[in-house]
Amino acid sequence: MIYGLWLFKKTGECLIHRVYRDSKLTRKDSTLLGSIFAAIDQTAKIHTGKELSKIDTKDTKLSYINFDDFAVVVATDNELEGERIGKEIGEQFNRAYGDKLPIWNGNTAIFEKFKEKIDEIVKFHETGLEDEFNELLDTLSLCSENGKTNKE
Repeated sequence: MIYGLWLFKKTGECLIHRVYRDSKLTRKDSTLLGSIFAAIDQTAKIHTGKELSKIDTKDTKLSYINFDDFAVVVATDNELEGERIGKEIGEQFNRAYGDKLPIWNGNTAIFEKFKEKIDEIVKFHETGLEDEFNELLDTLSLCSENGKTNKE
């Protein structure tokens, strides 16, 4: 389940944020989060030589997907889901706005239209996961029924 999603410039400015479910993290100021994520990423690079890829907290997993000039951070309860969605959103954002980011003037209004695309991608992935879960339950139900039939 996706709690929230943020696109940040590598320097910490929040380009877009979306909230899908209430959580402690999604209630925080997106500008403050951008600065925190940028600082954590820079600290990781300095001390390990690697870019940040995830932060795992008690109740939330943050997938951090890096691109040239920006990063996508996805707050979820499933790390793989966060990585998959973050990568897809980041790739599409990069195609649409990657050439504009180096000369971006700070006006986030130019990204408003992309919020719809993000919502579509999240909905598609969440619906797909729900369908897979329901299919699994149906399969388990059939196995259970067949088990009873074979024993009778």
